[in-house]
Amino acid sequence: MSTPIVIRKHKQFALFKYENHPNPNIVLGTLVTYPKDENRIGVVIQTHDDGDFRTDMNGNTSMSEIRFSTVDDVRKYRPDLLDLLPKQALVDAAIEDIKADIAVHDETAIDELLKYIPNKNLIGYLRL
Repeated sequence: MSTPIVIRKHKQFALFKYENHPNPNIVLGTLVTYPKDENRIGVVIQTHDDGDFRTDMNGNTSMSEIRFSTVDDVRKYRPDLLDLLPKQALVDAAIEDIKADIAVHDETAIDELLKYIPNKNLIGYLRL
């Protein structure tokens, strides 16, 4: 499973003030994708101590029914959430996209591409 994306403003998706319990699998605000349900994306709005949780899209569910959403999932299936994503999730996705593009080019092309990256601190990540 990918690293979970957690949004802070998860309460705006809940219709009620739900009672929450510590959950060993997931936290409030986690974005999850339902592969068997047309890749719908839900925001976790309630957690249960048995490992299950509630989302704003599919009600109560379990880990076996979902996978953690990626930035690409959000872009494709629920773009209204893009403005709520943590900046780090967007940066990590951009770095992975650039790494994938660089993988098919030679060193000259990589150096040319790196000229256009405004944050030179990212260059170390790209060279991994």
